[in-house]
Amino acid sequence: MDFFLEFVDALLIEADGSRGKSLKGYTEHEPVLRERDRVIISVGLDVLDKPLCDDTVHRSHIVSALLSLREGDLIRPSHVADLILQRKGYLARAGAAEKTVVLGRISEDWQHEGAEEISRRIASSARRTRSFSEDRFLVWMRLQGITE
Repeated sequence: MDFFLEFVDALLIEADGSRGKSLKGYTEHEPVLRERDRVIISVGLDVLDKPLCDDTVHRSHIVSALLSLREGDLIRPSHVADLILQRKGYLARAGAAEKTVVLGRISEDWQHEGAEEISRRIASSARRTRSFSEDRFLVWMRLQGITE
């Protein structure tokens, strides 16, 4: 990979192994990151108000244990925010790398409201805990098909 970095400013590698699902429960050794990596955490909000199960979440049993939810419980914006923020969550697994959270797969107005709730919780946590500097943190929402 170092060979490619000589010719480009950035190399984006999608390699989370989530099997195309919008949320993933990571095992202890995941994700494998290089020290200089910038990490883009992508979460699809098409899982909101869907049951927590293997059809909607890769390794749902891990997410269930992390969030103290039962299989079949509906996934709410607060659950997604907790999965991103908690001690064994997505941000913590990124270590000292620069982090960007991408909230995508938003096709309905109510999902946009969920994205706003998640964004507020992440921003509030960042200011409160100073776990990462605000100039290195961005929540980017990709809106699809939402009309004014």
